[in-house]
Amino acid sequence: MRLRPHAKTHKSAFVARRQLEHGATGLTAATLTEAEVFAAAGAGDLLIAFPPVGVMRLRRLAALAERVVRLAVSTDSVPPFPSGSRCSGRWTAGTTGWVPRRERRRSPG
Repeated sequence: MRLRPHAKTHKSAFVARRQLEHGATGLTAATLTEAEVFAAAGAGDLLIAFPPVGVMRLRRLAALAERVVRLAVSTDSVPPFPSGSRCSGRWTAGTTGWVPRRERRRSPG
């Protein structure tokens, strides 16, 4: 079983690192900003619970996708970006939300 605990309760890079050290596959962040903070703290597998809206946030989302091994965005039914936008062709539907089409895989360590 792969667990990505929601980090909104602690919002702490220290606690996030401890969760990862103790077996969490990744983390769930409420917002793009939280996901960016956890990526900087070493989380390589992130799920964003609330999709970012707006051109600037979508650019940040694309940049974040380049920095982590796996990034997913939860949505109700539509991608978190308009069709035809620079980001739209890079993402595809997955079981947890929208994930980059070419999910990068790195060995842990």
